[in-house]
Amino acid sequence: MSKLKLVIIFLVICTNFSAQVKDSTKTRKAQITFAYPLGTNGKNAIEYTNKFSFNIIYGINGGFNGVEIGSVLNYNKGESNGFQLGTVNVQQGNFKGFQMGVFNFTKKLNGIQFGVINILGDADQGIPIGIINIVKGGLYEVEITGGEFIYGNVNYKMGVEKFYTIYKIGYATSNSNTIYTAGLGFGRNFRLSEKQKLSIDFSSSHISLNKSWKGSLNMLNKVDFNYQHKLSEKLSFIIGPSFNIYLTEEKLDGEYGTLKIPYSMYTDEWSKGKLWMWIGGNVGLSLKL
Repeated sequence: MSKLKLVIIFLVICTNFSAQVKDSTKTRKAQITFAYPLGTNGKNAIEYTNKFSFNIIYGINGGFNGVEIGSVLNYNKGESNGFQLGTVNVQQGNFKGFQMGVFNFTKKLNGIQFGVINILGDADQGIPIGIINIVKGGLYEVEITGGEFIYGNVNYKMGVEKFYTIYKIGYATSNSNTIYTAGLGFGRNFRLSEKQKLSIDFSSSHISLNKSWKGSLNMLNKVDFNYQHKLSEKLSFIIGPSFNIYLTEEKLDGEYGTLKIPYSMYTDEWSKGKLWMWIGGNVGLSLKL
């Protein structure tokens, strides 16, 4: 008899047994589920809170106070506390702790979500860290800025004030050539007053020469320190310095680099590329969506 059959028989026995046992506290030290309802808490698993929860394929439970691990799906109807790991995590009740997966959903979070896609039903205390962060009442802004050589930048920010993801595109020219940039970053806001705040943004963008997105390494890395002053309920003025690192292996007219670097605090060149560092600036407007 294969190991898989033994596991299934064991879980079926546990399911039948647990369905006959009444637990007045509705709390158990541990549970294991193959695929709901084939588990130690059976078809009534959604009524129990577990200190340790392990879902081999997927599990549907009431909650957990400790650790929950799964391969495909972890689903909890009630409140939970602790650490949750699985491909997909769905928490319908309040959750306090750290939620980690490819897709995370929490109705109300006091802690951190870490994944590719995070959905959060409350922006008060939770911090979603991911590529796509959808937060009810969260931060959604579009910035239009200009700098010393990237004349037009459009940045889209999504997340919360404590952590947001940035999507960036830009436009410039260099020796009659058209330059486009596209990148990704993250940042945080620090509120000074009702109308004023500071932001720190980290980003990395690929540089495209004449619409060509192929080729060698050609990256602009930035740390932007911006001051924002609210002009109206939706519109803010932005200004601040930026620290720049341009790293390239591409050449234009026989020289490394496809950007017009205004000056350099530090330059390093090797056989296959070149690096520049300098301090620049940004100025523009921010529109709250």
